[in-house]
Amino acid sequence: MAVYDVLQSIKWIEQVAPVKATGDITLVAVADGDTVTIDDGIGTPVVFEFDDDETVTGDNTPVTIGVDDDADAAALAVAIDASSLRMATSVALNVVDLEHTSAGTRGNETITENTTGTTIVVTGMAGGVDANYDIGSVFAEAAPEFALERYPDGSIAFTEYSAAGDPTQRIHSNHYLMGRLFDSLRAVVNGT
Repeated sequence: MAVYDVLQSIKWIEQVAPVKATGDITLVAVADGDTVTIDDGIGTPVVFEFDDDETVTGDNTPVTIGVDDDADAAALAVAIDASSLRMATSVALNVVDLEHTSAGTRGNETITENTTGTTIVVTGMAGGVDANYDIGSVFAEAAPEFALERYPDGSIAFTEYSAAGDPTQRIHSNHYLMGRLFDSLRAVVNGT
């Protein structure tokens, strides 16, 4: 094995940055009993029920109907923030913007609404992306032992993988592997 062959077994692996799922809820003239169901993909979905008579169905979380759509959006955001959902909210007029607190696809859960008309318009949750290694083509030929990984923040890691090239089965990284690499190169140069 030549030094070139050893160096060829070291590959760059780009990591795809994880992204948080987002969504929004637009409120227009909600009525008593209208609901929005939000699922964070981790815990139990929560049903928020708009209420003007202090009566909600079952375990639904009440959202008091305000004087206008903007007040309704603010009240819904407060209820979401107080719930067990892993969501961050922001409000712009009659729209509640949602962002999952954890990055990844598990936050890509559909928001549903149940209304007496078209008073609630929901979008998402969508766009969540898991951290991912662009590794398939790298390991397609013969699985190298080592990889130089460049992360979105610019940092670099030198990592040894299992024979299958599975990034979840890291064996060692950085300083230990630099020593292993130099030992491998020394063995090639010395013909051992």
